[in-house]
Amino acid sequence: MFTTINVPTDTVHFGHLKHLKLSGIDFTIDPFCDYLTFRLPVLKKFEISNCKWSSGKDVIVDASLLESISIQELNELEGESIKFNALYLKEFNYCGDETRCFAFQLFQHFHQVKWIKFEGSEVLTQSKEDVYPVSALPVFANLSQLELGLVTIEVILGLLQKSPLLKTLVLTLKETPKFSKELLTLAVVP
Repeated sequence: MFTTINVPTDTVHFGHLKHLKLSGIDFTIDPFCDYLTFRLPVLKKFEISNCKWSSGKDVIVDASLLESISIQELNELEGESIKFNALYLKEFNYCGDETRCFAFQLFQHFHQVKWIKFEGSEVLTQSKEDVYPVSALPVFANLSQLELGLVTIEVILGLLQKSPLLKTLVLTLKETPKFSKELLTLAVVP
């Protein structure tokens, strides 16, 4: 069940908000706007779950002080995206079955984070034929803790190769990942 909010403008500004939690909301964005921008200059924590917005529209969260993002099950994302302007992001938590493109875009935005929890990473692959392979992700230069669920061994190894400072890896697997002995033997992980 969703609560519909009609947004008559392309920008929503909350100048003093430090924590924003959105759940069960269907944002209807003005048809003349291409995107919806949340301007949140002092926001530290952003949580969104079970939300959707107008088809073909983007949501931009402009929160330069943002430290923590949690995304849970966004619904019916077809042609939409959510983008963040967050210079001090430390934590990123994602759980969902969104499209491969959406998951890949999220990872591209958060290459400076220190902690990532990502469930639903079965949408990432390590195939060279794939448009969004794990090997194309940026290096996560500051990542020290990585928690993954629903992954293949190729995704685990690919993310390990992109995380030179990783200290803690937590795997929450619902089943044993399938992999070959050759793959583990050939993998070079820092």
